[in-house]
Amino acid sequence: MTTAIEEQPVYDVSTIDDPDALVLMMRRLNDELTPDRAGGVVWNLLPGAESAAGLVAGVNGAVGCLTWEADDGTEFVPANGSNGGEVDYFTWDGHHFVQPPRAEVPTDTVFDAVREFVTTGRRPTCVPWTETQL
Repeated sequence: MTTAIEEQPVYDVSTIDDPDALVLMMRRLNDELTPDRAGGVVWNLLPGAESAAGLVAGVNGAVGCLTWEADDGTEFVPANGSNGGEVDYFTWDGHHFVQPPRAEVPTDTVFDAVREFVTTGRRPTCVPWTETQL
């Protein structure tokens, strides 16, 4: 039951059989981004259509972003995230989606987390997480 991997802002990952197909689409879009862009591109990945929890994953050249929203609304970012302040990301269709401090990590980390999330439907364990500090 594979959903066609098309550019869209939200994916129900339970419909994706091949995590590498999603990563490939993200990688291709990242390769096409121009250096003068206003920010990165971000997707909301859900473990099921009815889930409140989910992974936000984005790409922006050599870095990307990750945030995890738990079922209770608590937001988590990578403990080793590199950005000190908020950073601009946009959905592929142009909606502004500001990412919190510490959300940015190397793109390979983003791709590893996306693969794990598509496979398990759970918060990726390949990333050390910490609660977002507002």
